[in-house]
Amino acid sequence: MVREFWKNLWLWILVILSLAVTIFTRFYALETIPFGADGDVMWMSIDAADLVLGGVIPHYVDPVYAPDPAIVYLIGLSQVLFGVSMATARIVTATTSVLTVLLMLPMMWELLHEENKYFRISAGLLAMMAVASSLHSMNMARLGHDSPVLTLAVALTIWWTAAAWYRGGWWRWLIAGIFLASTQYIYLTGRMMALVALAWFIYTLISNRPQFMKKWRGWVFMGVVAFLLLLPNIILFVLWPSSFTER
Repeated sequence: MVREFWKNLWLWILVILSLAVTIFTRFYALETIPFGADGDVMWMSIDAADLVLGGVIPHYVDPVYAPDPAIVYLIGLSQVLFGVSMATARIVTATTSVLTVLLMLPMMWELLHEENKYFRISAGLLAMMAVASSLHSMNMARLGHDSPVLTLAVALTIWWTAAAWYRGGWWRWLIAGIFLASTQYIYLTGRMMALVALAWFIYTLISNRPQFMKKWRGWVFMGVVAFLLLLPNIILFVLWPSSFTER
């Protein structure tokens, strides 16, 4: 029992240490470091102010040349809660970076479902510490750009897709489809997530065909949910092709 206690104690120490590092490196002197504001972040903040003050609900963010409305909504919420300052947009990405670190534990737990529990916990802790200590992650989290929000959405998509694959449940496939679709409204490179999901689909077909034949309907259901939620973007791309090709 004593040995199990110490194992749990070290587990909690590593989790708390990773979170402490993440919170400090993402939020310390957030309003003054880095110096100045990025052009895209300023445009998104202006769109967010239009949303908060004028009720303008954007879908296509013209200055950023992409349909990335999610970051605008989140910055608008930050403006309502914290006012307008250099840190307003950065609070959004710093917060999502902290949440991404936390998500490494359940994501790896589900993704490595076939491994023993010690391997799954160890992998989750290592992933958590890797993200917490990543200099690139620290830098992006402090800029107010939308890519840290995409990282969070990708982690959520992987978590729920793995959970649906291994544990079943239409509601898990539904949630996975919602998060997959959300990546298309966050950041430009999120468009690649549809290809990643397709590659995962094909991989399960090739590597585990018997199990795939039992669960292919879940994959299809997930894809249909994502497609329906993506219709606003698809309609935009058809009516305004440059919204897809400009960047």
